[in-house]
Amino acid sequence: MGLSVFIGQLAAQTAVASQGSTLKVEGTKGLKFSGICVSTTDPMIKRSFEGAVPMSVSFDAKIERCSVEKPADGKGELILEFFHKEKLLVSQKFGGPTIGIQFVIPW
Repeated sequence: MGLSVFIGQLAAQTAVASQGSTLKVEGTKGLKFSGICVSTTDPMIKRSFEGAVPMSVSFDAKIERCSVEKPADGKGELILEFFHKEKLLVSQKFGGPTIGIQFVIPW
């Protein structure tokens, strides 16, 4: 590997690490959920997660689409907020009979 290739890869890794995005999941305390966020431009970039409200998921890559679900019998509400460097880009809320939601991050 040449020095210029190494420097190029290092710069790309630094750019990815500086993305600084966070998905905050709030709502009915203790409500379980699962989800996946992906990049539509690079199918290798994806992150699955699961947990219970409240929870935050951090991303070091440019995420472009997320899908979040709660169990069919999961009564309660989920509030999803996607931030990039502390700027709110998406805010979604769902509950009742709805068990899942998808959203696109408007870069």
